[in-house]
Amino acid sequence: MTDVQTLLEKVLDAGTNTIWAELRKLRGLSIEEKDGARKRWVWELIQNASDCAKEGGVNISLDFEGDILKFSHDGDVFSYKNLLDLITQISSKQSSDEEKTGKFGTGFISTHLLSEKILLKSYFNNFGDQYIPFEILLDRSGKTYEEIKSNIEKELRYIENLKNDHINEVTVYDKRHTTFIYNIDGVINSHEAVHAGVRNLIDSIPFILAFNKKINSISYNNICYSISNCTDFGDYVIMEITNTEKLVSKIAIYEEENVTVSFLVKNDDYIEVNTQNKEIPKLFCQFPLIGTENFCFPLVINSSEFDVERERNAILEGSDINGEIMNTALKLYRKIIMNASDQKWGKSYNLCLIPKNKNSSFQNNIYKEIKDIYERAALIETNFNGNYHGLEKYIDENNKERVHIPLHEVEEYNDAFWNLSNTIVKFFIPTIETYKDWSEILNSKFTLKDFNESLLCKNENINKMLEVYNKTEPEMLDWLNSFYELWEQSYTDEVELKKAYVLNQNNEFKLAKELYVDLDIDEKLKEIVKDLGEEIKGSLVSKDIKISERFIDVSRDNKYIAEMIEKKVDEILSKENSENIKRSSEHQITFNKLTNWFLENPEQSEMLFKKLYSKRTLLSSLEETINRFKIAEKIESNNIKYEDLDQIINNHHKLSDILDGIDSISDSEIIAQLKHLSENRLDYYLSFIEKLGRSKIRIHSFLKKNPKYIVPESLEIWESNKYSKTAFPVTKDGEEISIVIRPSDGNKIIFHEDIELEILDGMDYELWTDNGEDNPRNITLGNILKTTGITVIPLKNLYEN
Repeated sequence: MTDVQTLLEKVLDAGTNTIWAELRKLRGLSIEEKDGARKRWVWELIQNASDCAKEGGVNISLDFEGDILKFSHDGDVFSYKNLLDLITQISSKQSSDEEKTGKFGTGFISTHLLSEKILLKSYFNNFGDQYIPFEILLDRSGKTYEEIKSNIEKELRYIENLKNDHINEVTVYDKRHTTFIYNIDGVINSHEAVHAGVRNLIDSIPFILAFNKKINSISYNNICYSISNCTDFGDYVIMEITNTEKLVSKIAIYEEENVTVSFLVKNDDYIEVNTQNKEIPKLFCQFPLIGTENFCFPLVINSSEFDVERERNAILEGSDINGEIMNTALKLYRKIIMNASDQKWGKSYNLCLIPKNKNSSFQNNIYKEIKDIYERAALIETNFNGNYHGLEKYIDENNKERVHIPLHEVEEYNDAFWNLSNTIVKFFIPTIETYKDWSEILNSKFTLKDFNESLLCKNENINKMLEVYNKTEPEMLDWLNSFYELWEQSYTDEVELKKAYVLNQNNEFKLAKELYVDLDIDEKLKEIVKDLGEEIKGSLVSKDIKISERFIDVSRDNKYIAEMIEKKVDEILSKENSENIKRSSEHQITFNKLTNWFLENPEQSEMLFKKLYSKRTLLSSLEETINRFKIAEKIESNNIKYEDLDQIINNHHKLSDILDGIDSISDSEIIAQLKHLSENRLDYYLSFIEKLGRSKIRIHSFLKKNPKYIVPESLEIWESNKYSKTAFPVTKDGEEISIVIRPSDGNKIIFHEDIELEILDGMDYELWTDNGEDNPRNITLGNILKTTGITVIPLKNLYEN
């Protein structure tokens, strides 16, 4: 052989060795490695197209239909050296052109994952302005080294012959002149690989167009993506990417020293940070480094100076160049976070979500710095004690956590737990729109079980909670019932369910497993058993608390309490007899309460107290019995009803208080106190309202018939003009006057409202009464003097006022 033939033989052997080694590697990829390769093929083609860009840039298109995938571009045509590089995969790009990022290096072999045979259609630049169209089949389907070598040899002869083809030379060629065609029919998993690569391409297009000035547009199945607008905001640029279907992506770009940090946004009225796609690599060296999706950085970093692994799936973490690039990226990140805080960007949590890959010390240090930046910036939209508060930082100047996140153990109850928390906590929590997102970033979470321990168990009783959380008792009871409802929904295990702290009848919190349900136990019996030394309310669930029997399936009733009372009374009576001990006054008072209960509930007493009821006379001494008869006789002689006794006694105490301090309180205070004494129970009030309604109807009808008075035709109109429930305007003999209407049932009237006294204190008024039987009547001062027999009226205080 000649020296030239020997050289060509060595080139053939070197190319075959390279391709054979790469094909074996490709065919032997693990499942995880194949996932990466399925995304990488499209970037190998795009990188090569970018290297072919002319001065005006390159346009790239990808078309996929059926089993045919076509990749085309309008960059420079092939030279002899280009074809030699492509066929042998021996690239001289690194030594000859540092700007070339992927020109037919061994990465191109990864596209054979789609098909081992690739048809290439393009033009060969023979020399000058002469171009020769060609088609060449790049066949790597051989199963042996020799088969691969034979196919490469055929392809090398083809390009040698192409140099001498002057017949087909042209000076003008098609715009989309370079096309790689892959027929994937019958190739296992090729369809999945195409779809994976296309998805990754579509997701990454905004970043590719932003980072690569050489690429004008990228099309997929005739949908063309390109940069439509670019706006400079000082610290950053917003770039808009539009496709032919008018869909727009927006990307924010921060740049310094050949390093860019970028992220997707919406910026209509103000910037809203988009969720960053987890499938997009975090690191780009103009093109994505497939495999860096979990690199420990929340946003996308691009630098053409990255020192990358040979497979372009990672960076060399020990490289000084990469260390400097990351320091610049962290400076840009700090600026991004400050802008987000100052300008109140929406959904800023999307700037803080860091992948969990912190296995290396290099990435772990980056994680710590990023975390320190966002935790000390006011980014979190918060609520405080039920109201929207605004932006807060997570860590304050004293390294204390300022924001805590309510998070239920069961995802479907998260919102219910947030609402429960929002109504009571006195610290910052993220808003309901943002708390789930922040929960993936921040550590200070609290759960329903935390509430059970810190709010209920720690506070011990409801009074402490009312004081701490500034709520009324009804509000707190409503909150507790909501808490127990959510607790029951949350736990199916009975052991967990019974760990809830439940309010008892002493307003204390006790474990559910220590309590009993109150089956309508008589309150007086509870008081009696307490007097006898047995505290029962502490073991009973508060009647204001609504919980199911799943919490507490044991109960207490009147029979249980009666047995306790009988046992205690028997012990006292036995001790009195056996030791000849005189009964204490405390025990006698308790026995009196029990005797009273027997008198009020004879049938129930006989049923519940089967032993004690038959010997109830032992509960009262002779002196006590005589004294009680005397009291009863006095009540009966004064025609006082038993049910009115409590009201009379209460009013007596209040009147005594007034008389004791009569020298030190004013007339108005005495009147107010006496007026309070005249207020009766609800049944009286309802009766009064009924009688007042009757009186208004009768007096209105009576005045309408009297020619001296003018009143509205309908009672409804008259009611709409009234001064109060009982005070109304009328016209009498052409003059406006006021009247007060009062029922006079029982031959008496009672004044309840201050406005009535004010009207009667004037000059133009009348007092009209009605008893429901006789005609309504106007009561004058003379009538009052005659009826009451008052003949002397003191005027001293009147003149003084």
